Amino acid sequence: MRLHIIIPLTLLILLTGCGAKNKNLIETESELVQDQGASQIRIYNDVFEAYGKKSNYTYIDIIRDNEVKETINTYRYLDKVTDLDCFDFNDDGIKDIAVIGASGSETKVLLYESMPDYHYDVFSGWSDVGNDIRESIDDDFSMVILKNILDRVTNIEDAALEESSEPAKVLESEVTTFNSYDELIEDIKVMIEMKESNSDTFYHHAQYHEWFTSPIDWAFQNDSFGYLQVDIDGDGIDELLLGINDSEDDSHNVNVLSMFTIRDGKVDVVFESDYRRSFELYEDGIILDDWGIPNSFYSLNCYKYSAGGMEFIEGVNATPVFSEGRCQCYYYDSSLQEREISDDEYSEFYEELLHRYNKPKFQLHLFKE
Repeated sequence: MRLHIIIPLTLLILLTGCGAKNKNLIETESELVQDQGASQIRIYNDVFEAYGKKSNYTYIDIIRDNEVKETINTYRYLDKVTDLDCFDFNDDGIKDIAVIGASGSETKVLLYESMPDYHYDVFSGWSDVGNDIRESIDDDFSMVILKNILDRVTNIEDAALEESSEPAKVLESEVTTFNSYDELIEDIKVMIEMKESNSDTFYHHAQYHEWFTSPIDWAFQNDSFGYLQVDIDGDGIDELLLGINDSEDDSHNVNVLSMFTIRDGKVDVVFESDYRRSFELYEDGIILDDWGIPNSFYSLNCYKYSAGGMEFIEGVNATPVFSEGRCQCYYYDSSLQEREISDDEYSEFYEELLHRYNKPKFQLHLFKE
């Protein structure tokens, strides 16, 4: 689901709550924070309606002293929960939440790491464990297997911290740089072939490629992953786009994951998407940066791209005030002067900005043709 849909939904959750729990999947208790007593964890399904569209989602409530401290919208729908456990896999002294469930015949693994004051966020280390989890999922997948995978990553991180005082083993010259888009494109093709061959050394090599991000890793598995050279700002210098074509019925709609430019004979990155950031390209070099952390902070910023850089035009952000059950919203102009606005003004500006500019029609050249 795209961020511009997630944001209004999450804001609505904060302001109105989750509604009736029409299907409890599981309830349990766990002492999440040491010496603070047990918290109740309730996982349930609920129908959510926004902008006239109904969606079924699975939610997680964290309850302390009969008060809901946090509601996590998983943005997924589980038919059942097969296992739930709370253990500290991000090593911050507060137990995190691991859920194994099923949606139809597909096994789902959900990981949420603890934040201060009983707030939880999607596990930031998913890019390190996601591939191992997917490869391990079968009929016998269990919490024991999941813990072993998470422990292995934790041990690697601990070892890296112990070695942090030693000279860096990765030399600067080992990080790949490119003098042309053709070199970058060929490098991506080589890495795609390496991953498809199930090479055990793939991720070891991938760390030396600055273009390799978590969304790109996911895009490797998509047959619609491709690239395009196009002059975004009309200065006579092509930019390079990496992204994914939409469906065959709307193949000119492209989800852009990265954009590069050529400056001083070198390929430089203009922007790269991640799991919390989404970029939309519009005509005349207009770029919208959509960014958010679930239940924490959201923003939509408009930039004008020109000569390899992005100049801020305007934007809005929203930060939940949990103690008051509302969001603090601001509008920013080109001078970065802020003006407090209401929730309704935030939503209106957000939707208006998304539809203010014309979207160009792109057609990517596929890596897997």
